[in-house]
Amino acid sequence: GLFGDEKILPLSPFSKFSGQFKLTYKITSAMKMNYTVFRTEKAYRNYDSYYKYNPDGLQWNYETDESHMLTLTHSLSQKTFYELKFLDFNSGYNQKLYENINDVPYPVSIISKSELDKLNLEERVLLHTGYEVIDDALRFHVTELDINTYRVIDRQDQVGYMASDAFQTPAWSFGLGGTQNGRFSRNTSFQQVKLDISSQVNPVHFIKAGFLYKIYDMWADEKSLNYKTVGEWSITQNGDSLGYNPLAGARLSPFTPIINPTYTSDHNYFRVKPQEIALYVQDKIELDELIINAGIRFDFFDPKWKILSNDRFPGNRKYYLVKTPNDTAVFWEYDYSELHTDLIILDSLSEQGAVAMENLFTAGIDFDSTQNTYSEAFQEAFDNSRNTYRWKYGYSDVKPSYQISPRIGIAYPITDRGVIHVSYGHFFQIPNFSFLYANPEFEILNSNNGGILGNAALAPEKTVMYEIGFKQEVAYRTALDLTIFYRDTRDWVGMSAPISKYPVGNYRKYENKDYANTRGFTLVIDRQFFNGFGGGLDYTWMIAEGTYSNPQDAYFDAQDNQAPRLSMIPLNWDQTHTLNFRATLGGQDWVISAISKLWAGKPYTPEFKTGVVSGAGAFAGFADNSERKPNVFDMDLRASYKVNIFNLNMNLFCNIYNVFDFRNEFTVWNDTGRATYTLFARDVPYTDPSRIGHLNEHLLSPDWYGEPRHINMGFKLTF
Repeated sequence: GLFGDEKILPLSPFSKFSGQFKLTYKITSAMKMNYTVFRTEKAYRNYDSYYKYNPDGLQWNYETDESHMLTLTHSLSQKTFYELKFLDFNSGYNQKLYENINDVPYPVSIISKSELDKLNLEERVLLHTGYEVIDDALRFHVTELDINTYRVIDRQDQVGYMASDAFQTPAWSFGLGGTQNGRFSRNTSFQQVKLDISSQVNPVHFIKAGFLYKIYDMWADEKSLNYKTVGEWSITQNGDSLGYNPLAGARLSPFTPIINPTYTSDHNYFRVKPQEIALYVQDKIELDELIINAGIRFDFFDPKWKILSNDRFPGNRKYYLVKTPNDTAVFWEYDYSELHTDLIILDSLSEQGAVAMENLFTAGIDFDSTQNTYSEAFQEAFDNSRNTYRWKYGYSDVKPSYQISPRIGIAYPITDRGVIHVSYGHFFQIPNFSFLYANPEFEILNSNNGGILGNAALAPEKTVMYEIGFKQEVAYRTALDLTIFYRDTRDWVGMSAPISKYPVGNYRKYENKDYANTRGFTLVIDRQFFNGFGGGLDYTWMIAEGTYSNPQDAYFDAQDNQAPRLSMIPLNWDQTHTLNFRATLGGQDWVISAISKLWAGKPYTPEFKTGVVSGAGAFAGFADNSERKPNVFDMDLRASYKVNIFNLNMNLFCNIYNVFDFRNEFTVWNDTGRATYTLFARDVPYTDPSRIGHLNEHLLSPDWYGEPRHINMGFKLTF
């Protein structure tokens, strides 16, 4: 909408288009082929309370997913068949506010007299200069800079990127204005080949085997819009001109956006092509009173990336020792690429070498005249630093990881309607790619807690799972299933101890050091749909514990000077009680289903607004994840009805989500355990002339609640 028009606008607009195409071709009576295409396009804005009264400053997010799958199924005999699948998947994501980075309000241009004469300098436009204030003003503002050179401001375009520090917002206030100036894009694609072959070798053995090969192609480009500067010339102490650096100097005014090169900290780009391979064999052995599923799986993963050869030098910065007409100087390689004119490169130095050379040029050497001349001693020190600290490639390729995982399951009938089942297995889990490839340019600040590095050498997380259960038919078409489970996860991704870097500071990186454990049981009662009714009830009791829910938790603990955690705590997704219920009624042409859930609240860490004194000492704080958020309950209804119109099959449907419109609280204030109120702001005035919005608006965050009731209606046409 227009500025100040007081229209109600969506604060998280969302649009989606999806489509599917499937083609089946029967080649022979024993062979058929399927080709399937899926495509989804999304455009949306994420809700951000800071931009509540400036929603046009929020970035747009664009997602496109497309997959092509070709499946060949071939029966070699009545007992043997195979399935071969080819999958090509591509997922793109783009985040930006405006298409053109030069889109700014009141754009400025420098033009000649002949170009100026082509403009209508009497043209007028309406300017929004304040809330409900509109001025009628000249469109062009002209300033003469020199003979035949003019600076022109065009006031017609009043929207665009604004400087990130253009508005200073007081505490507990919505934003006064501005735009989100980041730009991010990524693309993840992979090609996959999968073969599965199954054969009933004899009445006892049913064997399955297969393999999978997947190759990824992933890239990401993250950048910020910065001020364009006037640039500056670099001169040596002896007056040698080294060239012009466009990234130095004062800011241009008005704000002129620019994207800095990828070697700067505010522009990161990387591309990687990891690979996965998996092989498996499984044998289902059916004996008279025993069924055994035994198998083994081989997993292989190659991250196709690099790690540091020396952790003290995460940046592996290269410096050039150069000769100018009157001086010898040291430059970072990217400064050299901007500055070089008639410079001669003498050598490449490491960061230590650059510091040693600068100290040598600045402070000189301690000279003993009994040994040699000062010039000879200086040259000796110069050559020594040059040879000792010559730059070397500071990275090593990561070796692939693999694992052999045995698995076995046993089912033992105890009656004609009941069976006991037991299973044991090892599972291979590749760490989240964000842990492998975080900070791909190895950029670390010269400070304590200078940053976090990804670690492509992370070992796969290894999970050992145990299950024992009992299944019994308790009534006609009704079964009860009780399963007790235990999962042990090793090599859980955690955070390293501080790593010292040169010349100062430290950082951390991801490493395999943490541990997680999940245990519990699931009780399921299920009635198959029959005579117009079906349903089920399942209850799960579970405890999920570990040292850390997320590796970043250890990093933030270190920033707060907390010791590393050695004990187990409830993990963020620990949900002790889970109860799900479903019921279905239906006839020949209609069906109605109700699906409800009652979940225990997940853990959070409580804290006080201020320190509390107890006895002789101050209260140190509650244990992490020691309290629970409110329970979650909702119910969905789904109904459909089939009709036939002009020999076309139409399915009318209506889905109602969160029928009772419950306000489930998924994020809470740490002091109260509720999303509805907090004591953190009790000393803050409710109103403030410099604040945008009432205090209560900031304390009630709609994004902390689950979705309200919403209804989807539509139809599906088959022909």
